[in-house]
Amino acid sequence: MLAAYLTERQILTDLPPHPNIVKMFECFEHENKAYLVLERAGELTLARYMKQNEGMLKIDQVRTISFQLLSAVAFLHSQRIVHRDIKPDNIMLSVVGSELHTKLIDFNVSHSFAHDPEMKGKTGIQEWSAPETRKLSCYNEKCDIWSVGCILYFLCTGHVLAGVHDIDQRA
Repeated sequence: MLAAYLTERQILTDLPPHPNIVKMFECFEHENKAYLVLERAGELTLARYMKQNEGMLKIDQVRTISFQLLSAVAFLHSQRIVHRDIKPDNIMLSVVGSELHTKLIDFNVSHSFAHDPEMKGKTGIQEWSAPETRKLSCYNEKCDIWSVGCILYFLCTGHVLAGVHDIDQRA
């Protein structure tokens, strides 16, 4: 648990501001507990928003969420950071009038690949993670792109992309 806190604290401390990534205001320890003070990133997770809308979004909503998520991921990669756990529960939405604002949260399994470009080890939830993150082989930041693709499918269909990890087991 401490390692996850330290990872998230370091990533968010070093990360320049971006409108689609949660901001950290402060971090501190008190009575042997560690705390991160983060901005309120939104009212709903993407998972809950999809459930409230019965999995049916308008094309403009899909476009807005997709663009903002891709903007956040491109920014992270430009900063040499891979998120490794992009899923609907780690995407927060705010609805202001008719506008949607998206923020990516939860950096506790993120990795800086500035000094270590290859990663190993299982991360994330299988339905949203790239197949290579399920093996002991190395992978890189492209695993985030797979996760974004799974999110885009979810936004367009309201369904989780099932069975894609079975392909990997047949090879």
